[in-house]
Amino acid sequence: MKNILFSTDLSKNACKIALYAAELCRHVGARLIIFHAYEPSKPVGKTDLVPEPATVEHAVQAKMDNLTRKLKQVPGLSITRLTKPHLTDDETLYIARKVKADLVIMSTGSLSLESVTAAQVTLRSLSEANIPALLVPAKASFSPYSRVALFEETGEQQVNCIGINFLRHLSDATKDIELIKHLHASHRLALAVDGVAEQTEWPVSTDPALAIINGAQHNLAPFVRACQPELIVLPTSATEDGIAIASRIKSVQNKFIPILLVPPAAA
Repeated sequence: MKNILFSTDLSKNACKIALYAAELCRHVGARLIIFHAYEPSKPVGKTDLVPEPATVEHAVQAKMDNLTRKLKQVPGLSITRLTKPHLTDDETLYIARKVKADLVIMSTGSLSLESVTAAQVTLRSLSEANIPALLVPAKASFSPYSRVALFEETGEQQVNCIGINFLRHLSDATKDIELIKHLHASHRLALAVDGVAEQTEWPVSTDPALAIINGAQHNLAPFVRACQPELIVLPTSATEDGIAIASRIKSVQNKFIPILLVPPAAA
């Protein structure tokens, strides 16, 4: 993994997500590319007060300067900054392809009501381009992943295998990944610990913490709370649109746990 792209709106939580991205880059030895697509000024009438393009760009660069300055606390980090006018909803995909990004990091805040449509377009286009995306909540703190929750559909073994292999780039090399699977279609839970897999029909355990797990795809939060993962992995398919992807994200979203979207052909 060489290049990780952090696509940011430069909001108040941008610094927290950027620090997470920086620590991840240091862990895998990748370059961090920070990208922001700013809204260009558009004159709409003689009496409207519209900022000059130079003023808009200056404000954006000032925010990028401040963000980069805070990231200097991460030693050995290579940072590239990119800005451009936001002309289409596919700007992130365009930049990801241009810099040959191995992973795109976004804030879970991008799925807020104000920006959900643009985020859906971005997530769908990244999935179609087979570029993994990591959605990071503002309260997340990075540590190499060793306990991972993988949500899957039965019959998607190829996708699942790709997702697990991609995890090797991000995991803690000193530990075996403890992989916890949730199988939607058969309402089963599969546990893989130290590479040894076990599958049991629901209910999976007499443990009260696991007894609340169910196969309802509209509410998988109980599963997340029960297994307490450091990372949630959602394999995506070529047939899913942005709305479907965003809906799956919402069903497992947590204030502290990042969500990794792995498309069918991610390497």
